[in-house]
Amino acid sequence: DFGRAEFMGKADFGQATFYGDAYFWYDVLNNERFEPAKFAGEADFSEAMFKGRVCFSKAEFLDNADFSGAKFIYKANFSQVNFESEATFWRTEGNSFFSLQDETDFTDAVYRAPEKIRFMSVSFEKCLIANKFSDLSKIGFYDVKWPVRNKKRIVYEEIVTKGKPDYEHLKKTY
Repeated sequence: DFGRAEFMGKADFGQATFYGDAYFWYDVLNNERFEPAKFAGEADFSEAMFKGRVCFSKAEFLDNADFSGAKFIYKANFSQVNFESEATFWRTEGNSFFSLQDETDFTDAVYRAPEKIRFMSVSFEKCLIANKFSDLSKIGFYDVKWPVRNKKRIVYEEIVTKGKPDYEHLKKTY
């Protein structure tokens, strides 16, 4: 239980396995690395503040993952993360959730139970979500703010791709 802890420097949880429930709620974290940590029990990051870059790339969440009310000030990397169960990303009042100055990356994340994944009241204006492994149409996107181009909502990949976007890769996104 790391609840209400403040990590002053960089903490490296890479290669760590959390066999029980992992509580990081209300934590203040700076430049943390959870790549590729394994969370066997519930992972609770609710109300955590990530003041630096955070990397969850290739992490495994075997039980519920709760990021409700968390705030990511800089880049958050969830690429190739594995969500086996429920995951909640929910913005609370006055919280922008994902950084608007840095990218958040969910590229090729694996959602084993996509109907149990919820993004609520968050901004995907700088969020990469293209996916060749999971059906994103089953994920719950509620009150999500998407990038807009020519008065149409688009995914961020269409903005950052130099040249023509890889529509074969993006096809599952839509």
